[in-house]
Amino acid sequence: MSRREGIGPKYYEVINDLRKLVKVLDVLKPDPDRSRCRQGQQVEPGAWTQAQTLAAEAQAKAREKAEAKKSDADPDQADQESTEQEVTPAPKRPLKQTGKRKGLSSLPDTWQEQYWSWVKDSKYAHAIAVLDCCGCRPSELELGVKVSYCDGQLEFYIQGTKRHGDKYGQAWRKVKVDPTFPSAQHLVKLCQRSETGSVNIQVKSGKNLSATMAWYSKAL
Repeated sequence: MSRREGIGPKYYEVINDLRKLVKVLDVLKPDPDRSRCRQGQQVEPGAWTQAQTLAAEAQAKAREKAEAKKSDADPDQADQESTEQEVTPAPKRPLKQTGKRKGLSSLPDTWQEQYWSWVKDSKYAHAIAVLDCCGCRPSELELGVKVSYCDGQLEFYIQGTKRHGDKYGQAWRKVKVDPTFPSAQHLVKLCQRSETGSVNIQVKSGKNLSATMAWYSKAL
């Protein structure tokens, strides 16, 4: 008796049941390649794995581009950078000084005496002496400055010009100076030669006066 003849009918039933179960499990297995084949599409072995790799790379590149674009136009990040700049600002460059005080610091100690020795014979000598003594504006000399000598002091009566329609400044002011320097002594002599003890110093153009003084100052 052969081996097949010794096997009972129940054995074949069990074998058939196992084969059916294997087929069911094979159908239920989530294999995309098999599902695509069942739909009538031909798929090469390993195609699904390659497709997953390409899709993952594409998603990674898309995320990198999105993050780069977001960092360029993200207002929160821009605000954070501006805040960091405010907390640690770059050192500021010192402002360039363009005033006259910087130039005066390089002059010798006797520059006023030297300057007066050059301008004392000019037609603006009286006006320059007034500017040197009381520091009024050239435009105020256009209106006239009254100079008087009394009790060993020079007195200057100045009519203000920088008033912005009488809103600011002073209409009149008086300045007293001790005549201890050459330009002041020049004005003392003028007042002493006057019968009233005072003189009125006035120029036609304050701009021409400033230009003349600038021309003389180049020699310093």
